[in-house]
Amino acid sequence: MLSSLPQPPVDTPVSSGGQLGMTISVLIGIAVLWGFAILLGRRHHTLTPVLIAVAAGLSAFMEPIPDVLANLWYYEPGQVTIYHAFDSALPVWVFLSYSSFYGGYGLAMWWLVERGLSRRRVTQIVGVLWILAVLQEFAGTGVGTYEYYGPQPLRVFDFPIWISLYNAAIVATIGIGAARIRRSLPKRDQILSTLFLVPAAIVVGLIGTAFPMINLIHTEHPPMASLYAAAVASMALAGVMIYCATRLLPPDGFPPMQRATLVAETPLAARSAAIAE
Repeated sequence: MLSSLPQPPVDTPVSSGGQLGMTISVLIGIAVLWGFAILLGRRHHTLTPVLIAVAAGLSAFMEPIPDVLANLWYYEPGQVTIYHAFDSALPVWVFLSYSSFYGGYGLAMWWLVERGLSRRRVTQIVGVLWILAVLQEFAGTGVGTYEYYGPQPLRVFDFPIWISLYNAAIVATIGIGAARIRRSLPKRDQILSTLFLVPAAIVVGLIGTAFPMINLIHTEHPPMASLYAAAVASMALAGVMIYCATRLLPPDGFPPMQRATLVAETPLAARSAAIAE
């Protein structure tokens, strides 16, 4: 018996140009991410930037799970695939995009928080991140690489924009949480805590805030009014996630992180005096 639930467009081919464009943009994002991760790590004598980049890249192995739950389908004919799971193929560029998106934006958020931004200012930046995430989804769906199928409410240019709010919540949690960990735990405990923070934030965002919509779009013939209500509920949960993340910040923000002073940067006279003492 065939399921009456919406089925993915398995025969739709991927746009070769779109796939190439997405791959190039993701690789550029990864290069920028690692460049800044190494630079900031050396400048401030902390492993946090590199840990964010590593954890985001490893979290890509979770991608097939939320894809199935959210009715997200990457076009398969002509796709450059890294592996198959849950009866779907995962493109190479999508696997790499976890580093460029969650790692890149997460690192940027961490850097802004460490510069001493207030809680209110950080919340405003999260709103900007939501818009940026929506625009990136417009690009991905617009160039013929994937689509969200089935009854998805709040579509703009055929993309359900409620989805991007939980991505903004994830980025906020990564950046603020990593800053809090660096300031609250001894160095030996920061490594595992930060490595765990990133995939935990991704799971909570992709599944923990989206479950009202996840349940409903996998229900046969859901009423459109219920779909809109579920989308609003999922967005509200993403808002709660953002609220909880920003509560980790003092109202006026953290004291700005100071640049570490390297021996090579110390004036010769000061070094000589220090040695003499």
